[in-house]
Amino acid sequence: MTVAIISVREASTRLPNKCFLNIAGRSIIKHVIERCQQGGLDPIVATTTEDAAIVGLCQLARVKCFAGSSDDKLARWLGACDQHSVESFVTVDCDDPLFDPRLSHAQFEELRTCNIISPDTNAYLGSNGWAFKTEVLREIYAR
Repeated sequence: MTVAIISVREASTRLPNKCFLNIAGRSIIKHVIERCQQGGLDPIVATTTEDAAIVGLCQLARVKCFAGSSDDKLARWLGACDQHSVESFVTVDCDDPLFDPRLSHAQFEELRTCNIISPDTNAYLGSNGWAFKTEVLREIYAR
């Protein structure tokens, strides 16, 4: 199954707690989680140790979650991979609720021959994130 690590945190300079804003009867974070699930992605929420409300939401929704560094997104991704035994993953940013799960699956498939895949610059902005083999993140932190 294609693992999607959802990057989200409560702190935001311009719009704090935006992940909890209501759109069409549900919060943005719930929308992103459900869009992953409906698109055949296995979501893991990667948040910070300061985001108790996000962790609580994940527990209630029975969604995998990892809380780590508030300053280092890559460290959160690696921590989520280690905690949940993930070898490869795609990223989904909670700021991009209209991401395209089909593009995420396509990126994940490309990881058979690549180690890192950047977002498709020909797709609309926010439609897909990055794709990584977890070993690449380990190599980054080993240096």
